Parts: sequence; structure tokens; C-alpha cells
Amino acid sequence: MGSVSYEIVVRCICGKVEVYKLNCYKNSLIIVGKNEKTSSYQQIGLCSDDGIDGESFLSRTTLYFAYDYDKKDWIVGNGFPDRKYWKYIPQIEEISEETKNRKMPKKFISYTNNNFREQIINTMLENKKYECEQLYKDKFYGLDKNTTQKLSDISGIGIFHINNKSDEFKLYYKKQEILGLKHPVLPDLPFGWYIEIKNNVTYTKAMLSRIGTKL
Repeated sequence: MGSVSYEIVVRCICGKVEVYKLNCYKNSLIIVGKNEKTSSYQQIGLCSDDGIDGESFLSRTTLYFAYDYDKKDWIVGNGFPDRKYWKYIPQIEEISEETKNRKMPKKFISYTNNNFREQIINTMLENKKYECEQLYKDKFYGLDKNTTQKLSDISGIGIFHINNKSDEFKLYYKKQEILGLKHPVLPDLPFGWYIEIKNNVTYTKAMLSRIGTKL
């Protein structure tokens, strides 16, 4: 079932955690990307990683949330917003073609299904750390360019999957290698940035009390 409103929790590479409300009656298009004070359309700014030669892996339009009136639900899309949503931010046409077509590492944006948290919590309760790691590996799916996912179908969105066994793409923030994000309930998240769809939390207070924590 879709919704006109969602609450999302944004976990940044810098360690900051912020909560935002998506409400289609107030704003039907939210752009997420590299924080730039000069941007006239930036709405959720993320701290930049060190990148390569000083260029962050993030772009100004890393991903976007938009309310889709046909689907009667919010969607998330990879990269530059689809033209059908442009009317909500007239300044968006100022973005250069270079920004729109920027190439990202494979599976730069990932998402996981709506019962992911429940699977993780159940695995944690059984003290199966290895299986938790496998869930992180197996239950995230790459969100390709020009595709979208309804928010009612997912529970989290990861930006830049960290593979600690690969030297192809290492992620650094202020010259410190990033090995994952801390979370109050889940094992360390293997991403540089992570967005939770808070409305879709499915685990119970009883589960959380058994592992001695709460939201």
C-alpha cells in the first residue's frame, strides 16, 4: 500500500543522523546529493567523501524521491530526476549534461526489501553473525539508472556499497577509511551513506528488548 507521506532517516558518512518527512502536499520532489551551498535546488545535502583526486563519488543529484501520482506512492530513483517530475523544481534545468550523465561505480545505489530488518533481527537473536553479513550481501539489489522503486516495497537505501576485500573502490572521509556506518539496532551497515524508510519498520518492541536496545 502506498502513502502520501513517509519519514526517512538519513545516516551520513560524517556520522550525523537526521530525520526528514516526505509529504507530497508540501513538496513532491526531493533531491539528495552532495551538499553545496550554492545549489538552488539541493534539498537533502550529504557530506562529501574525499573521492579520487579531490572529486567526491557523490554528485549533486545522487538520487531523488518523488511522489508518483499514477502509482499513488513515493518512489526513489537513481541519479538525475525523471523529466516528468521536473515541474516541481524549475531550476533543475540549470544542471549541466555532465552532471546528469556522470558514471558511478556499479551498484552505487542499492535498496533492500520491506522485511529486511525483521530478517536481520531474527538472525541477530540467533547469534548468527556470519548470516547477518550474508544478508547484507544477498538482500541488497542495485538500483540502475532510469529505474525506480516504490517506497512501500523497500526498507532501506544504501549509497556506495563498501567491499572491504576489494581495492577497486575504497571510501575515505577526512583521510579516514570508511568501513561502514554505525546503527543502534542493526550490525554495521556496509555503505558510505544510508537512508531508512522509517514507516516500513516491521520488527517489534519485544524483539528489540531481547537484544537490549530500542529505537
